[in-house]
Amino acid sequence: MSRRIVHAIALMLMFLAPAPAALAQTSGGSWVLLGTMSIDLARSEHEHQFSDRQIRGGSRALRLVAGTQGLLLDTITVTYANGQVAFEEELPPLASGGTTRELFERDDALVVDRIVLKYRARPGAGSATIEIWGLPPLSRPRAAAVGPVDQKGYRELGVLFGTTRRRDGTDRNKNGRRLATFTGAEDGKLTLSERPAVTA
Repeated sequence: MSRRIVHAIALMLMFLAPAPAALAQTSGGSWVLLGTMSIDLARSEHEHQFSDRQIRGGSRALRLVAGTQGLLLDTITVTYANGQVAFEEELPPLASGGTTRELFERDDALVVDRIVLKYRARPGAGSATIEIWGLPPLSRPRAAAVGPVDQKGYRELGVLFGTTRRRDGTDRNKNGRRLATFTGAEDGKLTLSERPAVTA
């Protein structure tokens, strides 16, 4: 099959492929819109620099969503804020209203600094609007609260500490908790104990 025929088939797919449903919540989380690019189709390369507002939190994967104009993608290169560079090649045509597969999948979320698209130029085709979506970090479960909260919103936590002071043996009670007391004399050995601390 000649290269001209392949190119013609790709263009047909760009305009005839049905538009998918908007990116929705998946088992891995909800997709977040990171930015929108206006791409000159007469050119063959476009670079998008992300702002701090767009990249906050990082992404575990990316997707591109096309507007009314599709794109014949060749290569997508991503540079992360920590300097790492990754690229995707041999991509299928991005149809009008279509979305790419999940790109740059990773277990840990990294902040994206910029993205560079290389694509087949189409002089006279105008511009294409491409949205960049990111899969944010997984939410981490918070540790279970310890101790009751009083009316003012404070919570009492037990804090472990070590001391070489001698224990005087006259423990006292505070709010139903037994507290060890120590003298000013050195004991010569390390004793672990617990002292309550109040936190909001």
